[in-house]
Amino acid sequence: AALAAHKMLWSRQQGGAETTVVTAFYSLIFFTSILRAIWFLIPNYIWKPSYVPSAVMAFDPEHPSWVGSFLSEIVLSAGAL
Repeated sequence: AALAAHKMLWSRQQGGAETTVVTAFYSLIFFTSILRAIWFLIPNYIWKPSYVPSAVMAFDPEHPSWVGSFLSEIVLSAGAL
């Protein structure tokens, strides 16, 4: 993340069309690395209560654990783009 942020600042100082593409590329790396860091820094018991898969319907008030699993998959998918 730090390297991507440094490259973004450096490429903005240079100017030109190529640097716009480079800045966009490093911006994407920067934001996906932040999402990956969020996913790794939050303990797994907050995302999912168990490693064992279970059949739970979404929006089920009796099983609120589906929310953590859903958010985990969204953050992980967005960080993998």
